[in-house]
Amino acid sequence: MTRHRNFRFLMVLGLCLPMAGLLPAQGTPAIKALEVKGYGVAGAVLQINGHYYPGLAALARTTHISVAFHQKQVMLTLPVANEAATTGQDAQGFSTVFLTASIRQLEDAMLWKEGITKVIKYNAPPGQWLDNYRGRAAESLQLASVQAATASDAAALQLLKNQFNNLEQWNNNAVTAQQTMNGTETLGVSGMKDDPLFMRISDCSKFLGAMLTSGVFADSPACH
Repeated sequence: MTRHRNFRFLMVLGLCLPMAGLLPAQGTPAIKALEVKGYGVAGAVLQINGHYYPGLAALARTTHISVAFHQKQVMLTLPVANEAATTGQDAQGFSTVFLTASIRQLEDAMLWKEGITKVIKYNAPPGQWLDNYRGRAAESLQLASVQAATASDAAALQLLKNQFNNLEQWNNNAVTAQQTMNGTETLGVSGMKDDPLFMRISDCSKFLGAMLTSGVFADSPACH
């Protein structure tokens, strides 16, 4: 896209430069002010025989275009960073890359939640397998953090981090509880239903799934 636009600029310049040598023969040119939307006034424009020729130096200076003068051509380089920033400001909702990464993170968090449930319901001995679930959830959370680009991304990322922290606390509570109990005992399903942290994690998990699927950010007390 940038190369195409640079080429287009060169095409215009190729037409403008020869015309510059013809100015004396065309009479007195009309002068108009040139204003670039979003940048302000960018100098003057010469109107000759119905054609308009902007002042290159002023235009480049105002729009932050870099100009390189060579023996037989003038090269303009568009500000790619500024163009990307403008696109980001106009974007609404979640960016595509963040949405993909956050859904993956939510899946990893749900697998970790299922692992903790096994410890509580079936007295499964915690160990490396449970740590692996946590590690995968932490890794995908880091990836989602890197991909966050819009305001909606950042807000949703904070909810994912809150859910991760709640899961980590619930994980530690379950491991500690099992270590202090008789090997034949379990906390059971009733123990989870009476646990407000478990209920908050479950509600947040459902909310995040629906919110990310909708593509529009929303907030929920369950994810805090």
